[in-house]
Formats: sequence, C-alpha cells, structure tokens
Amino acid sequence: MKIVGNFEINKSYEHWKSVFDAHESQRSKAGIETIFVGRELHNSLKVQILFEVESIPAKQEYQQSPANAPVIEE
Repeated sequence: MKIVGNFEINKSYEHWKSVFDAHESQRSKAGIETIFVGRELHNSLKVQILFEVESIPAKQEYQQSPANAPVIEE
C-alpha cells in the first residue's frame, strides 16, 4: 500500500531532511519504505513524501510509538 504525504515544515528543509534520513532504519524496521521525498520549487517548507507500507496498522503503530514521537515532532 502506498501513502502520499504533503505537509509544511517549520524548520529548514535541510534540517528536516537530515532528521528524516537519520530515522530511515526505524521506519524500515516498521515496514515503511521511503519511495520519494521532495519539496516544492518555490516554497522549500512544503514537503511531499511517498511511502510504501505493509499495512495501515503498522504505520499507525510506528507513528504512535513513544520512542518515535520526538523524531516525528522534530
């Protein structure tokens, strides 16, 4: 199953991307594969992502995990 995300970040894209990339192994362990990450040309605070997930419950479990909350917030 593929999930598309579009959202606005509140720090620089470079900061967000470094935090996002550093947590790749945790997403992978949860069965979440990153297919695409990008930003808008004229607004680098608007980010687009595309994930492939094993299931919606697995993605929700990852997002609701207290261990992942600080990274998601950052």
